[in-house]
Amino acid sequence: MSKLNNSLADMCVVVGMDADTGLKPVDDQPACDVRIQLDTLYTRAFDPQVLAAISGQVATFPQCGVIENLETEQVADTHQQTRTKTLKKGGNRRSSKARRLSVVQQLGVATTSSGQQAVGLPMSNDTINGLIPLCLPDGGFVLQSAGEDRIHSLVLTDIMGTKSYAVCLTYYRSFSVKKESDDSYTMSLESAHPSLLVDGSQRCYVPTCVVVMSKHPYFTVMKDCLSSLVPKLKENPEKLNELMKEFTQQITIVPIPPPGNLTISLKMNELPVIIRPPDEPGHPICDLYLHYPLLCFELDEVIEIITCILTQQRIVFISSDYSLLTPVMECFMMYILPFKWQYTYVPVLSYQLLDLIEAPGVFLMGCHSKYKERIEQIPGLIVANLDTGKVQKCPTLEIPVMPELPTEVFGFGYSRAKRHFDLALLGHPTALSMEEMCKMKQEFTLQCQQVLRNSCMELMVVLFGDVSDYLVIAQHHFKRKEFLDAQSELDRDFYTKVIKTEMFNQFLRDRLAQKRDHYAIMEEKMRPVLKDNRGVVIEQQAFLLSRKPSASHILRSRRQSLNFTESSSSFRSLYSNQLPVDNTVTFTLPPFQQYLHPGIFYERCIVDLNRSIEYLVFQDVKLPNHRASYLYLRGMLHVACNRPISGIEDFHNLAAADLRIFPSDVVSKILSNLNEEDKTRLNEKSFYKRAEVWRKISGKKENGPRKKVTMEPENIPQRPVNLEDFIKHIQLLEIASDRDAISRLFYSLSLGKAQYVEPETFGMFYECWKESEIETNTVSIPDGELDGSECVLKVSSLIRTDHGTGRLILTQKRLFFLSDGKRKLKEVIRLRDIKQIEKIVFTHIFPPGVRALKITHKLESRSPYIASLKSERNTWYMLINEMWAGRAIADVQKDYQVIQQAAQNVLMIDAVIRSGESEETTHSSAVDLAAAHLCYYTKRRNEGMANLPIETTSALIHRVNPSNFDAEKATIEALLYTPGNRSEGDEDNSPKLWCGLGNGKIRVFDASTWICESQFIEAKDRVCCLMSVKGQQVWAGSFDTTIYIIDVASCTANKRLIDHTDFVSDMTKNQDQSIAYSTGLNGQIISWNTATLQKINMIDLQDVKTLIGIKWLAGNLWCCTKKDLRVLDSEGQILRKLEIPDGSGYPISMESFLVTPDNKLWTACSRKGQLVCWNAETFERIGTLEVNCNGFSQMVYTQEKIWAGSKDGSKGSKGGMIHIFNTVKCSHEKELVAHSAAVRSMCTAEDRYVMTGSEGRDGKIAIWRAKFLTQI
Repeated sequence: MSKLNNSLADMCVVVGMDADTGLKPVDDQPACDVRIQLDTLYTRAFDPQVLAAISGQVATFPQCGVIENLETEQVADTHQQTRTKTLKKGGNRRSSKARRLSVVQQLGVATTSSGQQAVGLPMSNDTINGLIPLCLPDGGFVLQSAGEDRIHSLVLTDIMGTKSYAVCLTYYRSFSVKKESDDSYTMSLESAHPSLLVDGSQRCYVPTCVVVMSKHPYFTVMKDCLSSLVPKLKENPEKLNELMKEFTQQITIVPIPPPGNLTISLKMNELPVIIRPPDEPGHPICDLYLHYPLLCFELDEVIEIITCILTQQRIVFISSDYSLLTPVMECFMMYILPFKWQYTYVPVLSYQLLDLIEAPGVFLMGCHSKYKERIEQIPGLIVANLDTGKVQKCPTLEIPVMPELPTEVFGFGYSRAKRHFDLALLGHPTALSMEEMCKMKQEFTLQCQQVLRNSCMELMVVLFGDVSDYLVIAQHHFKRKEFLDAQSELDRDFYTKVIKTEMFNQFLRDRLAQKRDHYAIMEEKMRPVLKDNRGVVIEQQAFLLSRKPSASHILRSRRQSLNFTESSSSFRSLYSNQLPVDNTVTFTLPPFQQYLHPGIFYERCIVDLNRSIEYLVFQDVKLPNHRASYLYLRGMLHVACNRPISGIEDFHNLAAADLRIFPSDVVSKILSNLNEEDKTRLNEKSFYKRAEVWRKISGKKENGPRKKVTMEPENIPQRPVNLEDFIKHIQLLEIASDRDAISRLFYSLSLGKAQYVEPETFGMFYECWKESEIETNTVSIPDGELDGSECVLKVSSLIRTDHGTGRLILTQKRLFFLSDGKRKLKEVIRLRDIKQIEKIVFTHIFPPGVRALKITHKLESRSPYIASLKSERNTWYMLINEMWAGRAIADVQKDYQVIQQAAQNVLMIDAVIRSGESEETTHSSAVDLAAAHLCYYTKRRNEGMANLPIETTSALIHRVNPSNFDAEKATIEALLYTPGNRSEGDEDNSPKLWCGLGNGKIRVFDASTWICESQFIEAKDRVCCLMSVKGQQVWAGSFDTTIYIIDVASCTANKRLIDHTDFVSDMTKNQDQSIAYSTGLNGQIISWNTATLQKINMIDLQDVKTLIGIKWLAGNLWCCTKKDLRVLDSEGQILRKLEIPDGSGYPISMESFLVTPDNKLWTACSRKGQLVCWNAETFERIGTLEVNCNGFSQMVYTQEKIWAGSKDGSKGSKGGMIHIFNTVKCSHEKELVAHSAAVRSMCTAEDRYVMTGSEGRDGKIAIWRAKFLTQI
């Protein structure tokens, strides 16, 4: 029988004194409080020992030298002789050294009578022996009368940083003791009803501590289990060993559920026990009442302690009750998530370990408050007193103050948390049973946990939500200086200290890895947006409060967090007002029986799990998460029953139900330990026949060296840099982010003649860039003159204009004149109103022939504006033209990201011209040529990019760039629109546009604002097809042969279907969406139950290598290959087949097809612009339409029109065109100029809009009106 990998407890340990150990005073007596006992027996601390260490396989009793193999029920003696379980009264006792014999050392030499090696304990020797002082932290004192039973908890950390959790029950047993000549005492255990003492013996009550140890922090569950054991221990003190073996065997075979909504219930000695899992994978187990700190401290003290933890202070918690220390400190560990404490953590210190508080370094420790005076003498400590609710700080410490707004956020949740169970019960009828009372308490606990956890996470998001705005993911860099500069002066000290901590460094690594945890989801929910006057959503910028934003700050393509200055009501409803909905399902374990055998218990659990799984299947219960939890439990139990193949098969099925709970470590261990026979059997299994598919879900990622997060500002290179290094430096310096723009800058600085940019050229360029930024920041602009998203790009020197003497100012939208002296700002012209810009020579008396610019307005009634710019004229001519061209192209193309990119070009052009004045730079000999190469949009406008046909501008609404935050553009491989449902009152239930990209990412946009809400980095290859199932899931098929199941409500991809053996090319579903069909490029068609995600059937089309499309129509499957179109029944039988022959008798290659409501079949050719119409029933050709293009890629149908996207444009252009065909008249109607690259994907939105996506050269999505009139 193997060990259960997900057992509740690993082992039990008994610590104390008994007849074998006797009472031996310790040399280092604790500084005990005044005691009234006269006998020194009750005033001295004695040396406790490990009396028993028991796991599910072995029980060892070190003091009497007995080891029992609980699986074979054989007993071995370390001295190779049979002994009684305990030494008789008055018998010879071993010396103190013998009594201290290591538990693990004894196991190492002990063998059973058959010669079999005894099974080892799951915990290390150091961990077990380290329990001794922590079980009785005040020392091993005996009492004159029976003491009160107490329970406290511990957290133990080994040398590798692995945590173990323990719950300790301390109770007292009655012994008769007799003093020996060596100042020690012999003892003999008395029964529950002791008799009269004889021979001068004394009766005393000796502490015995029973410890349950686990790798999981189920403190309350372990406490309940220990509490159920107390009556038996009191009734039969002489049967301690037998009771502990029985108890340990029970608690070590109890499985814990995986994260999700499946709880496990059991009865431990008739006491009902509920084991609740984390609600989501990645969330920690929370088996505590999180309001404990709120009962001990006021809000200000709680905030202060959180601040001290985040800044990694040396903190000591003190209390007069040891049982408070660990729960309160663990609550604070939950409060600071996603940050994790990574230094010394000892919630309970015994008196022998108090010297650890004086050790240097950072730590969190807890001890008894009676040592308060001694602790206060140690410098550099923060002392949190649980008894008084006060936090005492060392006067020499400078603890920063947490920013005010996050404090208000937490305070709101604090005020809503119900902290007193008795008060919560006042309005409810009295519970009439223990089960009812437990249920009420659990509901109270869950509600309190929900409010506090979400409030704490809101606190962290408001504190650190804008950190992601300062990350350069590609370079693994955090812009520390910019982040600190963006904080207010009052808050800067707090962030300066937090940034220095190792916790923050780990937090950065998670953000840079784009980890999708609770924090990331909360941050998305709290991300604010604003709308501009066009109705297009733009993201609000978090600017410095002390100065105006610089151009580079506004132009950075990053998310910005809302500066909550007016009210926090905008985010209060996100989570804090949500009460937990208990949608859990309970799995009840079979009752424990006397002489319990683990194998029999596991088999009974498997039988019950089989019934539960069958119920989900046969009743068609739509709870795949429950099925995943059942499969997880059954797989673990199969492995524990030495049936690894069955366990692996359950884990394989689990991957489809919920991959997030897939136990990779367990599976890897199983696979590595399989014998040859099992390996052969496994290879014969159908689910394992493709080893690479199995490795895809079970293989562990190789742990390479951890990449360091850089925070220092990027240094100017001191040696020549090639293009790739140049791109890295420019991105880190925040000059630009787009690779194409940076490549053009590289060409300009090297004049296209060298493969490197010289360090002198780079340095001079950057110096000029910074000078320009300082100039634009320091110019005094009257308040309210610029729009919120408008920034200064260029400021001229003092010049003469039609408005007088002053300075010319260029922004993204307008040209201003700032008069000298009065500092009055006057708008010269809006860029979109410019008709013409001319270079002229303006005639003055002093001096004659001044170089100037003449700017003509579109309105003839407005006179031209003349600015005498002298030597700056050519520079301003380039800059205004580039920004004007960008604005014109953005307005026509409905792509407002162009404005941002044009503004970046303006800044780079200015810096190139300035740096070219130095003869040390490479481009100094041809400054105009270098600057002209950066005038990208000026060239594009001259090529006609700002002049689209009337049909195109009438239909085009907006453009979206899904790769806006990526270093390179990606192909839009698939598009899917999902409608919203505002009637349900869900704030986040807006329509969505899902984009599958060629780099394996999936991005989700709010289809009403076009803001990217979520992103998934899941697939290892391009995501080529998307499908919505019942509005609850989105299925994403990838070229990595996997189908990813995304839950729409939570936006998490936690399930995968991995049965395909080739690229997943397309998906469809039947009418009621109960069955889905997916195709592989190799002709494999798999049908799935959409409720259970189980495979129903598989069809293999013979001799097919290019199955590219599938649709479910009228009960049949229509399958499109490159060569033909086939209609299949549900069993895969070919009902009809269609080929399009060319003039030579060979079939024309097809790319896509669709069937319109009037029963017409339309097929699109992939290599020429031919669209063929057929009768969908008879396959008779109705007509053929041809246009001038090199083939179609996609088609959609809406409002009696077919929109077909071409692979390139007409008239020899390389862009992707959209051709609109009338299905009623069977004619070609319109041609739209869609993209600068081939159209790759299309979808419709409620017959109102059409969305098209292009290849990576363009990499953008265009949104079109489905019904439009050509403007005249």
